[in-house]
Amino acid sequence: MLVVGLNSPSFAAPVEDHFYVDGVYMFNAVSSASTTDFDFNEANGLAAFGGYRFNSYISIELGGIVFEPIRSLEANTSVNINTEYDVAGYAVGIRGDAPIGELFTVWAGIGLFDWESTFNYDITYPNFPALSRSGSNSHSGQDYYLRLGLTHPLSDSLHVTLETMQMELSDFFNTDQPNTDFKQNYIGIGIGVNF
Repeated sequence: MLVVGLNSPSFAAPVEDHFYVDGVYMFNAVSSASTTDFDFNEANGLAAFGGYRFNSYISIELGGIVFEPIRSLEANTSVNINTEYDVAGYAVGIRGDAPIGELFTVWAGIGLFDWESTFNYDITYPNFPALSRSGSNSHSGQDYYLRLGLTHPLSDSLHVTLETMQMELSDFFNTDQPNTDFKQNYIGIGIGVNF
């Protein structure tokens, strides 16, 4: 963590600032699946992380994450498949910080993401308008996440962060079919406070 002096260059924050809280706006959230051909569109979300810094380099942190529904449409002359899913959960992990120069700190966090999801689908057949299928499925799991970020101080206690995160969502559909493992990624910008 870095602080800015009034008439002096930035430098690594003192160890006595043990706590930090970050609010993150997530954009460009996309998913890729290992066993489906769905092309999921971008969505947004919100996250909040709080951490306790043992020293200038190592922290533990806890966070909450919620995404807007992410939608997909697969359409051809015989079938239209509309899907929508959302994910929310909690993250707990460790984080390492490393100052780069006088104005930035680069950091990385890894931990466990405890998630819940809801998946909705609607299938229609253009050649048979009377036929359709729809349904919903909920599931939960625990998987690993990885966060990477770059932080810049705004004042002695405020900072702004640009970050990216990837999380796993294993066996997302929770069915008897072969598992479908998702990777969900986002880019986020956040503002936080040190105290």
